[in-house]
Amino acid sequence: MDIEKTDWNKRDTLVFDFKILDENQSYNLYYNLRYSNAYPFYNLFTKYYIYDSAGTVIKSPTVPEDMYLFDVKTGKPYGKGLGDIYDQRVSFIKDYKFPAKGDYKIKVLQYMRNDPLPGIISFGIRVEKAEKPQ
Repeated sequence: MDIEKTDWNKRDTLVFDFKILDENQSYNLYYNLRYSNAYPFYNLFTKYYIYDSAGTVIKSPTVPEDMYLFDVKTGKPYGKGLGDIYDQRVSFIKDYKFPAKGDYKIKVLQYMRNDPLPGIISFGIRVEKAEKPQ
């Protein structure tokens, strides 16, 4: 999802819909993030809410979660980039089993002091099957 003018406002909740086809399967969930050197911090605080098909929150962290976009000491960006734009995949849930097959929704908000938050170009969610241990 592209962030308008690369300024993520606190009031702008990002919403992602997806289906779960196998409730016996474990899933890993990732943030896919694109950002630029215009981002003024080394980290990003977000909070997510996962909703089932009835609109009930089934999972959310108790406090905002912290992810690192740049190295604290060197300022070197994490992820892969070209020019001053970088892409990074960040794990935020591992080996999660959804309670049932069906439609789900994830809502993500930013919890930083700046409003709007500059330098965030796009933000996405990836839901993939977790590999079974061998």
